Amino acid sequence: NGLRENALRHRNYNMYTAMDRAMSLLLTGNLYISNGQNWNDILDREIMKRHSAYGICMSCSTIESMAMWMLYSGDKGRNGALVRFLPSIITEIVESETIELGKFDNCGKYILYPMVLKREDKSFDIFMTDVVYTDVQKDDPSILIASLGEDHEYMECSFLEKAGVFHKHYAWSYEKECRLIVELSPEMKKYAQETGFNVIRIRLSDVSRRALKNRVVRSPIYAGKTDFGTVSTLHGNVDWSL
Repeated sequence: NGLRENALRHRNYNMYTAMDRAMSLLLTGNLYISNGQNWNDILDREIMKRHSAYGICMSCSTIESMAMWMLYSGDKGRNGALVRFLPSIITEIVESETIELGKFDNCGKYILYPMVLKREDKSFDIFMTDVVYTDVQKDDPSILIASLGEDHEYMECSFLEKAGVFHKHYAWSYEKECRLIVELSPEMKKYAQETGFNVIRIRLSDVSRRALKNRVVRSPIYAGKTDFGTVSTLHGNVDWSL
């Protein structure tokens, strides 16, 4: 509960992505949330699968991250965008009364007739949570060092699985990650598994969509076809070819 409450106190919710995805969000207001099975952290994929959860990873850092640009923006930064969500938009998402459960076809197009889930039916839960970073204690592999910011705690490895906490190895701590999570009811989890529905869609209000138009930043090495968004604070200072 503390991790969820703290995640709603951040001033910054930064999503590093491709400019194409950012433009689609601004034009349609459709926010797509995956089940995490294509994420690059193998442990993270296993945790998401165990929870039958859907999520979007964001950074609460107050400054741009070079590593985040290189890892998560489109075409290794050449088509990258940073979308800065306002706290009010995050609140709107968390308080959504309806969501859609669906999937993309083989051409990457969202299906036309998704399953609409209603909060009043208790078919889903949406929340923000901070991610805990962990490492095994060297002299006792049964004990973890769990870190959140500058706070560190020692605990048994089994605790995090029992507590349902989203966690990653300390090597990822530079991300300063907070995560938007959607968890389905047991009935909906079973339905999603049977149908292969693996994406959640949430529709932003027109007010939130318009607000985001002024909160998009282009990658430091951006070379995309559209000049939408503001210039990165790192523009002109870096160069890489991955």
